[in-house]
Amino acid sequence: MPPYIKAYFKLLAALSPRLAAKKIYHFMSNPRLVKLRDFEIEMLEKAQKTQQQFKGFTIQKYQWGNSSKKCLCIHGWEGQAGNFGGMIDTLLDLGYEVTAFDGPSHGESTKGKTSFFDYIDLAEEIALDIKPALIVSHSFGSIVTSSFLRKRQSFQLNHWVMITSPLSARERMNDFTVPLGVTQEVVEALVTLIEEEYDESIEDLNVPKFVAELNNLDQLTMIHGLADSVLPYSFSEEIQRGFEGAELIGLEGLGHYRILWSEQIQKVLKEKLG
Repeated sequence: MPPYIKAYFKLLAALSPRLAAKKIYHFMSNPRLVKLRDFEIEMLEKAQKTQQQFKGFTIQKYQWGNSSKKCLCIHGWEGQAGNFGGMIDTLLDLGYEVTAFDGPSHGESTKGKTSFFDYIDLAEEIALDIKPALIVSHSFGSIVTSSFLRKRQSFQLNHWVMITSPLSARERMNDFTVPLGVTQEVVEALVTLIEEEYDESIEDLNVPKFVAELNNLDQLTMIHGLADSVLPYSFSEEIQRGFEGAELIGLEGLGHYRILWSEQIQKVLKEKLG
């Protein structure tokens, strides 16, 4: 975080915590677009592309293969469908038809103000449509998955492969607020802004709590890089304790993003899904 930006938010927070919160909220609601790697772009180019309308957004969807055995991939905040490019061929070889999508204001979907809650509603809508046997989630995509699975107990999922996860939406918000050095008063003002606009509780977006309440999931496989500096391995350990029979696999030398296209994760997928 550039020092001048941190200084700006500290000054703004001192003058008006609510105004500082509004500025941070604008930043959070307009996700950054991170450039894809060449192999991720090439995999997207091989997909069958379709679009769907959702809350004023045009959502870009991708499909590979054709099978009655469906897999849905759910990316993280400020991620996109292409992030799964390193594992699509492995999933196809395992007999899955794979669907992925760019969340609202992410990737090739149209841009505009969005929220965690929009993303959860979209993922639920797509999952109910394609009825996957397998969901593969990464990072914030795991909050998304746990949220709609808990909400839709009638939706039965055979297998969930969780590739890292925050513990909660509040914890994920710290990724935005901590680098800015703002006070707790600003954080609470930010929470209030979000909850007032969407009439939802940030506190309710809690992965360990949600996972512990799932009766509609048969199998949970958790994969986490032991060198992850974004979300520590201990987060997955805490989530694992809430779901009886959940398996947690730690991969040496892999961080938060490189895990997605590693040979190690392809090996794990072949072992656990084959």
